[in-house]
Amino acid sequence: MINDIRKLAGGIASKLMLAVLFVAMCLWGVSDVLQPGSSRSSVATIGDYSISAAQFRSELRDEQENFRRMLGANYSDDIVKSLNLPYRVLQRLIRQELLRLEADVLQLSPSDADVVRQITETRTFHDKQGHFDKNTFRAVLNNMGMSEKQYIEKLRSQISSELLVSAFLGNVPVSDTAARTLYQAREEKRVATLYTLPASLVGSLPEPSTQQLEAYYKERSAQFVAPEYRALSYIVIEPKQVTDSIKITDEMLQKTYDERIDEFKRPEMRTLEQMLFAEEAEAETAYEALKAGKSFAKVAASSNILNKGSTALGSIDKSALNESVGDAAFFLKQGDYTQPVKSLFGWHIFNVLKIEPAYTMTLEQARPALENDLKQQLSSEALHNLANSLEDSFAGGSTLAEVAQSLGVKVVSIPAINASGLTAGGAQPKEIPAFPDFLENAFKLDEKTESQLIPTKDGGYYIIRVENITPEREKPLAEVKDAATNGWKQNERKRLLAELAQEVADKFADSTQRKALIEKYRLQGSSSGALKRIPAENKDNQLPPALLEEIFMLTPSQSSKAYPMENGSYSIAVVGDIISATPLDQSAQSAALLAKTRESLSAEAKSELIEQYIAYLQDKYSIKINQEALSAFEQH
Repeated sequence: MINDIRKLAGGIASKLMLAVLFVAMCLWGVSDVLQPGSSRSSVATIGDYSISAAQFRSELRDEQENFRRMLGANYSDDIVKSLNLPYRVLQRLIRQELLRLEADVLQLSPSDADVVRQITETRTFHDKQGHFDKNTFRAVLNNMGMSEKQYIEKLRSQISSELLVSAFLGNVPVSDTAARTLYQAREEKRVATLYTLPASLVGSLPEPSTQQLEAYYKERSAQFVAPEYRALSYIVIEPKQVTDSIKITDEMLQKTYDERIDEFKRPEMRTLEQMLFAEEAEAETAYEALKAGKSFAKVAASSNILNKGSTALGSIDKSALNESVGDAAFFLKQGDYTQPVKSLFGWHIFNVLKIEPAYTMTLEQARPALENDLKQQLSSEALHNLANSLEDSFAGGSTLAEVAQSLGVKVVSIPAINASGLTAGGAQPKEIPAFPDFLENAFKLDEKTESQLIPTKDGGYYIIRVENITPEREKPLAEVKDAATNGWKQNERKRLLAELAQEVADKFADSTQRKALIEKYRLQGSSSGALKRIPAENKDNQLPPALLEEIFMLTPSQSSKAYPMENGSYSIAVVGDIISATPLDQSAQSAALLAKTRESLSAEAKSELIEQYIAYLQDKYSIKINQEALSAFEQH
C-alpha cells in the first residue's frame, strides 16, 4: 500500500484516480466556502477570495489524519512528508475555488428542491431503515461544527460546481472497438524467465591504488565530514512550580462570574417530536386527523411521512431549528401541536412533549468551570512573568546554574552530541530528554546562549543552554582510509557488475549464445509467473516498472535489457508464453467486462478534459500563492 501511495502522482491510472478524488473533493470537500481575508495571513488568493492560514492548517490536519487511518501501523512522518501533502491540499482548494467562481459567473445555481433532494438522499443522514432522519442530520452537522444554514449554503455552492463539471464534461463516448482493444491489452498476461546476475559474479577486488583512493575521497568528500557537536545543559520547570503559587479567591470567582454571566444562561429547552411531509396536502390531512382527536403517534404511523420510525427530535433549544419553523414550535404550550409549517425540507407538524424553562446557573454551579479557567489564565500570566524574569536574569549576566538555583531545579549536562543525538563514539547519552524537537531547538542556538521557555507535552517548560560548539570538519583521508577503501570497493563492484550485466544482456539478445552464457556465469533462471501489464496487479512479483514494460513490448524468446534490482543484483527477462485475454462473447460476464473497460476509458478521457479545463480557469482567474506561508507548512 505504501508504495502504491508513493506512486500516486504518476501514470495514467494514477491520474485517473487523482481526477476522481479531485472531482469528489471539489463537490463534497470538507472545507468551508472560501471567504475574503487578509493576504498577509493567507496561503493563496484566487480572484478576490483567499485561503487563510487557519483554514489551510485545518484542511492539512484532516488530510494527515486521513492518511494516518489509511496507513495504520505503516504510518510514519517520513512517508507522509514524501507525499507533499501541503501541495496536494493547496491544489485541491484552489481547484475547488476555481470551479465555484466559474459556476457563479455562469449563474449555475440549484433549486431548493435540488438541495432538499441531495440532503434527504445522503446516506449519512439516514436511520437504520434507510430513511432521512433529522436527528441524525443535526448530529452530523454538530460534529462538523456547522449550523443548518451554513451547511445548506455550502451544499448549494458544491452542487453549483457539480453542475458546472457535468455541463462541461457531458458524455464522453467510447467506441466498442476502442473498449475491446483496451480490454485485450490490459488483460493479456505474459510469462518470462528471469535470469539473475548477483554481485558475487564480480569476485574479489584488489586494493585501490593511492591515486584511485584519493580520487574517490575527493569526489565524495562530503561523506567524510565530522558533524558539528554541541555540549548542552538544560533545566526543566514542572507545571506545579507555576500553578502551586496560584490562589483563587471568592472575590475573583464572583467578578469572573459576573463578567461571563451570559455563558451560564441556559435557554428554554423543549422535547419535541415531528412529522415531516413532502406535500402540503398530506400535512393538512394529518393535521385534521390530530384535530379530530387521533394521537400524534397514530397519525404519524398512518401518514406518508419522510421521517418514518424517527419522529423524536429530543430536547433542543430554538437555535437548533430553522427560523421558519422554530417560532412555531416554541410558541406552543406543552402538549400542543403546530399547524403545518413549511421549511426547506418540506412541511412540518411539531408536538411539544416537555418544556424546560430557561434558567441561569448559580455561582456554585459554575464554580468548577470558573476555577479551572481562572487557573489556566493565571498560570499563563504567571508563566509570562516568569519568562520575562528569566530573560532579565540572563540579560543581567546570571548563569543557567544560578537561575536553576533560584527556581529550585537541577541543571542537567549533556556531553557533546551531533544533531542526531550521538556522541563522537556513536553512543546516545541517557541525559537527552524525550521532549519533541529538543535537539532541533538546541541546534538553533548560538554558543553560550540560552533558549526561551519551551513547552513540554505535560504542561511544563524547559530551557536549553549551548555550552560549547565544535564546528563540523572535513576528516583527512588518513583518518577515514578504511571507510574510503570499503566505499571504493562497493562502488567499483557496482560499476563492474553494471558493465557485466550490460555485456551479458547484449549477448542474450542472440538466442544462440544464451545457453553458453547461462553455463559460463552459472545464471539461475526463475519463472516470473503470469504477469499483468499494470504493476499494481502483480502482487506476488514486483518487478521494476521499466522491466515489466519491456516484457510487454517483446515477442516470445526475445530478451530484455539488464535491470538493477533492490538487492543489488541485475535481472534479464526472456519472454515465454503470451496468455491472451479471455475472449469476449455474448455472455453477461463479457458484457460487464466490456462495460467496465468502456467506463475506464471514458473516465480517463474526462480526467484529461478536467485537467485542461482547470488550466484554462487558472489563466482566467488571478492566482497568487504565498510561498513563504506554504513553505512553513511543508517544513512541519
